[in-house]
Amino acid sequence: LLYGALSLVALAAAVVTISLRPSQALVALVDTLVFGVLLCLFLRATVDSQRVLGRQVALVVVAIASIEAIIAVLQWLTRSVIFWEAYMSGYYWYHSDSFDRMTGTVGAWLDLATLLAIAIPLAANIRNPLIRLLVAALLVIGILLSQSRFPLVVGMVGIAYLIFASEMRIGPRLVSLVATGVGAWMILASPLVEGVL
Repeated sequence: LLYGALSLVALAAAVVTISLRPSQALVALVDTLVFGVLLCLFLRATVDSQRVLGRQVALVVVAIASIEAIIAVLQWLTRSVIFWEAYMSGYYWYHSDSFDRMTGTVGAWLDLATLLAIAIPLAANIRNPLIRLLVAALLVIGILLSQSRFPLVVGMVGIAYLIFASEMRIGPRLVSLVATGVGAWMILASPLVEGVL
């Protein structure tokens, strides 16, 4: 069922991309779709074959995504790319005087947001509930800084998964739910959501 749904989404994305941008279709597909599909298939195969290795790979993905989110926060604070500005200046959409959509080191805000959204449910492999919640909050902040709406929705689903599918007792689960609500309220009242809402 998972592979069928993934194949259907990949096929639909390919058809839409080719019909809208035929001259750039291959680059666009590889850049925006292939990475996420391959990562999902790789993690699924790893988890199915070896639980311990799958957990370790998931934690590596979460660690990489967390580093990218920290870089996005630093970019937002400094209003600069920090890494590879000469490379970024080649993009038509990049203007150093109005850099307002953070990209981390991946070079595009949607790619950053996709990586962070994929990492949120993988954070379920973090055993300490407080660290898991803090990492998930950091990843959501990174998505907000990229100003990508769909990955934000996916990230919220990932947060719900972290809370409701975890093996916590009802008390810590309620505390996590309240903390998530308070955190969401604080984030929505902050300048982090400038370009999203």
